[in-house]
Amino acid sequence: VRRRFAALSFLGAINSAIPFCLFAYATLSISAGFAAVLNATVPLFGAILGALCFGEHLARLRVLGLLLGFAGVVGLVGHKLSFGAPALSIAAGFAAALLYALAAHLTKLRLHGVDPLAITTGSLLGSGLLIALPAAATWPA
Repeated sequence: VRRRFAALSFLGAINSAIPFCLFAYATLSISAGFAAVLNATVPLFGAILGALCFGEHLARLRVLGLLLGFAGVVGLVGHKLSFGAPALSIAAGFAAALLYALAAHLTKLRLHGVDPLAITTGSLLGSGLLIALPAAATWPA
């Protein structure tokens, strides 16, 4: 953890601290169903990033599986969707999903071979340190 603390802290920022804050902000004005749909875009973003930035091949069957999975989530919570949400809240949810997808790729690329427990410990420690100051500054009365 000490040798890779900078990389693990960055991972913690983009896989925990920032997305958690973005989804928390988004859910102030969007329904839980809409938040679930936004979160279900993570595998789609992962596939797109993989193809565009990391040279991964998108086989037709994989694309079909991703679309079926996304359609399944929409089917499960579609009756609870509310499309009157502010654009900034929707953008925050999409940004969180994009960061989750990016974190998965960067973990595979930059932390290959690192013990999963070290990745978890270091990234959560780094994310906790990142949000500690804003959390203390906005502590409820």
